[in-house]
Amino acid sequence: MDKAALCNKRLPLSDRLRFFNSEMYFTESQLTSLSRALHLSPVNDRLALFEETLRLRERERNNWADTPVAKIFTREEDWHLMQGRSALNRLNAMLNSITQDGGTLPEATLVRLFASDEQKEARLQSKGGGEGEGGGETKNSDKKSRLAHEWTPSVSTICASIFLHFDQNQDDRISVEDLHRMGVALGLKFDVQDCVEIVKLVSTGQCVTREEFQTSIVSADCYAHLPASCALGTAELTNLDWWACQQCQFLNAAMNDVCVMCQCDWSGVRSIPQGYWSCEGCTKLNADNFFYCEICGLSKKTLSTMKF
Repeated sequence: MDKAALCNKRLPLSDRLRFFNSEMYFTESQLTSLSRALHLSPVNDRLALFEETLRLRERERNNWADTPVAKIFTREEDWHLMQGRSALNRLNAMLNSITQDGGTLPEATLVRLFASDEQKEARLQSKGGGEGEGGGETKNSDKKSRLAHEWTPSVSTICASIFLHFDQNQDDRISVEDLHRMGVALGLKFDVQDCVEIVKLVSTGQCVTREEFQTSIVSADCYAHLPASCALGTAELTNLDWWACQQCQFLNAAMNDVCVMCQCDWSGVRSIPQGYWSCEGCTKLNADNFFYCEICGLSKKTLSTMKF
């Protein structure tokens, strides 16, 4: 990329630095100035620089497609397509996550939308039979059992399930209204305009046909990742190399017994290492030889009863 392109006097230095810092949120006026400053640099070069910087900085958020900075990587004549592309990316990401690990949908919603009638019946019978004679999993379950994940694939593909539940007229077409209901059910918070733009983007008509859905949705012909209780036979077993903290949702390596972000163990209970105390104000772990929290200054709970 031509480095001189960002030396445009009309573009404030702070905005140039923010772009080089892989920041994603800019105002319309800032985006316009940034786009003009970069007009000599091809879109692909801008994107290559931005994504490489993003990779090296190890940002927590790597998806820029649904943020304002996406305009910088899109030709101006295609800016009117961006709302549809952003909404479609979100839908693709959600459905792909459902095929990978069930996604972020509540289990009841996941089963309702993607399990067959037989799988729903199997789940009801499993629930009715209890979780086992041992009273379920205990806090002291060993690490090996915690990292063994049981699941079962859905009988129908993602595409078939979506059309079964949201094709209201059962004519193999998803209308704007159907798409909006699907967005609400999947927790995507689509507004009507998002749905209109998706239809414009992927369809040649006023509705999305089954063929157009399969073409535009990457995981359309894949199967949903359902809980093991839905299994019609033997559930699949996957050995995980990570576990999700129940308190903060951070993904921890299998070797870690406590979350590296919030110090909770796998059951969601915070584990305080020996020789430390937890601040009641900000929860920071402080060494025992500190009487006041390093972050917020709150005193140690036992300070009033300590003898010096």
